[in-house]
Amino acid sequence: MNTKKVLVLCFITLTGLAFAAGLYSFTTHKKAISPLVFPKGSTYAKEWKKVDSLVNLGLSKSALAQVELIYQKAKTDNNATQIVKSIMFRLKLVQQYQEDDVFKSIYQMNDEIKTSSYPLTPILHSMLADIYQQYYTRNRWSFARRTEVVNVKLDDISTWDLKTLFDQIIKQHMLALKDADSMKRTPIDMYDDVLTYGTPDGRKLRPTLYDFVANRAVDFFMNDEPDVIRPAYKFELNSPDYFKNYNEFATVNISYTGDSLSTKYYAIKILQGLIAFHAHDKDPSALIDADLKRLSFVRKYAITGINDSLYLNTLLALEQTFITWPASTEVTHDIAALYQEKALKYDGRKSEDNKWFAKKAVVECDAAQARFKDAYGAQRCAVLENAIKEKKMGFELEKANLINTPFRGYLSYTNVNHLYARVIPVDFESYRHGAAIITRTDRKH
Repeated sequence: MNTKKVLVLCFITLTGLAFAAGLYSFTTHKKAISPLVFPKGSTYAKEWKKVDSLVNLGLSKSALAQVELIYQKAKTDNNATQIVKSIMFRLKLVQQYQEDDVFKSIYQMNDEIKTSSYPLTPILHSMLADIYQQYYTRNRWSFARRTEVVNVKLDDISTWDLKTLFDQIIKQHMLALKDADSMKRTPIDMYDDVLTYGTPDGRKLRPTLYDFVANRAVDFFMNDEPDVIRPAYKFELNSPDYFKNYNEFATVNISYTGDSLSTKYYAIKILQGLIAFHAHDKDPSALIDADLKRLSFVRKYAITGINDSLYLNTLLALEQTFITWPASTEVTHDIAALYQEKALKYDGRKSEDNKWFAKKAVVECDAAQARFKDAYGAQRCAVLENAIKEKKMGFELEKANLINTPFRGYLSYTNVNHLYARVIPVDFESYRHGAAIITRTDRKH
């Protein structure tokens, strides 16, 4: 699976802090903050430098007051980026001295969403979904023992059962995608102040707000975690059509009228939307990234019985379609990784199946590096090739052997030209006596 981290919001690493403290209520300190505008001639950058300085001095409350000033200014300016950054920092700072619970965090985030507008609203919905998910992660043991609640109070999270919680996570992700058409026209760089690019080509892979929010939703829906809830009628990837080439897959009819908790349905639908959105891009980087995610997902969950062959054929076609682009090396890497998986299944004691797949993987890796040696996919290929060529040796004995009879050992090795072995006879009683002496000596020390 293509698991690289392309683009993350800085606050994603901070939302967990909300569970130690809760979201800070700005209204608490309004009287202490005056005025609610920047000093004359100041800018957001200058005000954030003040926050950093106060944080470095360990003055969390003063830093939080400064964040309040920035937040109020950002609200006045309707500056989505600065509002998000303010929320991010308050999560970080308030946990140092305020002891509110997770429920207050969620309630206040809901209030923030109610007063927000586009393009802030999609980000806040996505963030709230993440907070709900982290809440489940930290309380998994509790939910495992909780029975389904008949009359759930949506305004009282402490009464929620597992089904209700996952319903809310799904709801928030889908609400984040509500304005998909607008988000497709909104460049992601408007949120640069709160984004971290995990790879050099991160911006190309997530060029719009839609790409960012959709991929966050897909990452949740592709996860096995929601499967703890089993819908009565489960959506299944039961057709080879899900393996079709990207341009054909973009038009496949994917319909489902069953349980709303079938997250695999949401995953494949959003992936289809991403692929259709980028199908005619001049630069295929974002398309290839989405399609590799789709193929990996379908390979894992489809029930065709021939997943690997369908997967490989589509990868080979995708690679050839975009062979002149650096992003094609990502496809080549996944082809090589599949060959290596097959190589690891080789067992010379049983058959010659899969014997030469390691060599095929290396050939693919070399080809990617020859085409575009500086591309991210080529770099991944180099890492994979080094792992394939690593020298390895192992020795196994049968688990049970008859006394005073010969027994077998199995010596395995990889990438080793010469191997020397020597069998040394050992008297068991002498060996056991010596081991006992060593044990007693160790105890004395």
